[in-house]
Amino acid sequence: MSRPAVVIHLPVACLLGQEHVAPYFHKLRDGLEARRIRVEIEALERDGFIDRIGRDENFHIVNHGDFRHPRVLNTASAYIAPFWYLDPVGIRRHSSIAAKTFDPAGIDPSAAHAFFNALRRRRIGERTSRYPQPETAEEMPKGAIAVFLQKGDADTGAHVGRAAMIDALLARHDTSPIVIKPHPRDTSDETADLIAAAARDPRVRVTGANIHDILSAARVTVTINSAVGLESLMHRVPV
Repeated sequence: MSRPAVVIHLPVACLLGQEHVAPYFHKLRDGLEARRIRVEIEALERDGFIDRIGRDENFHIVNHGDFRHPRVLNTASAYIAPFWYLDPVGIRRHSSIAAKTFDPAGIDPSAAHAFFNALRRRRIGERTSRYPQPETAEEMPKGAIAVFLQKGDADTGAHVGRAAMIDALLARHDTSPIVIKPHPRDTSDETADLIAAAARDPRVRVTGANIHDILSAARVTVTINSAVGLESLMHRVPV
């Protein structure tokens, strides 16, 4: 009998060449094979997945999975590159991290400081983010309130939706300029209407500028976008 394999489950579109396969998966496969572990690549079929793997002895790595089984790990890119999840519960807000309690006493301050500075140099120094950013620098108003919008479907997992968040911000008696950047992959009419309504306020400036130009001038960030929140902290701008 052959040894159990590691089966990596990817969307059909990736296997057909219709979607990009992240280099991470190639590295994962090559690293496992270098350790003489047999690797198989299969199309992800979510329906009946747990029942099917119950009939084999393989270990399974599932792209964007939320499956719970002793031989399953769910994987996806983390909020900050180049890190990825390999989690027994789920990914991002559904991962096992959500149930953990942060204990600062368990963190080595020197190691944390070095890690933070390395992230900061790479992210801010190279002016990069999770999604492509404009290379041309754009001057932003100093002391602005930076607002970064997530796509509309993120409202289902948020304590406060985008519209309520913006309404609450505009209702404040604060003359600070407000810079709003939509999510770069959101072209919905709903978001366009939301931004158009907000832009009627004279304090508001809507922009597609590089996130680091916005954060370097901001005094605070308002967002339900976790990746942007982390990048804001790299600029030492509170969220």
